[in-house]
Amino acid sequence: EHKEAHTTGWHGLHDPVLRLADMDREGIAAELIYLGDFRLGDMFNNATNRTYPLDAWDAGARAWNRWAADNFGFAKHRFLVTAAIGPCTDMDAAVAELRWVKEHGFVATYMPGYLRYPDMPQLYEERWEPFWAACAELDLPVVVHAGFGTEQGQVFPELEKMYDAAAAKAGSTDREALMANADAVPMESLKFFDDFLNHNVDSRRPFWQLAMGGVFDRHPNLKLILTELRVDWIPATFAHLDAIYEENKDALPAKRKPSEYFH
Repeated sequence: EHKEAHTTGWHGLHDPVLRLADMDREGIAAELIYLGDFRLGDMFNNATNRTYPLDAWDAGARAWNRWAADNFGFAKHRFLVTAAIGPCTDMDAAVAELRWVKEHGFVATYMPGYLRYPDMPQLYEERWEPFWAACAELDLPVVVHAGFGTEQGQVFPELEKMYDAAAAKAGSTDREALMANADAVPMESLKFFDDFLNHNVDSRRPFWQLAMGGVFDRHPNLKLILTELRVDWIPATFAHLDAIYEENKDALPAKRKPSEYFH
């Protein structure tokens, strides 16, 4: 993959000068930059990685943030960088990282829980209050991007299964041979990725946890950004959430219906 990335025109993933040239040619004033390309970065901290110790995951997220600051920091008005997120097991260190990325010109941070580990607290629990308070103070929005709540190491075995199926049919691991035998990929793998990418209910959960859990009331300046999650679910889901709120509002910390927070 690294060889492919470096020989077929993917240099713009890491070369900001080429990236700016592409943007200028295409008339793009600025672009959001997220982590997410496992060909050239995302050490231990992406949903597509294997399972690693939590300290490795944390180190990988911090490393990406420092690389992104070094690489894109000369043109902050063109490159709007969102910080990677670690497991946040040390809340003091997590808040210190928020302050670091804000000082270095990042415009937002990934939401805690983008990746999950066993027994990770839910977003409305007391454990996260210092995190939300820091984000609100620093005007650092939290981003849910194309997924949320994936168990660390959950996706990689499915990638291996697809690769192995194509390799077995091709009798080779040559890239062209693998692509020519892509029809060997099992249907359950295709369904896994269709659900993972296109029907990911977990990616919607942060909104209703923050709304129903009263987080937006306790931190009214907190901003939540939902990206690449589709929009077709919003009307029905909000009707459902509002009905749940009306039935249980005396027992919930939220002061408004979920749809009101969204609006």
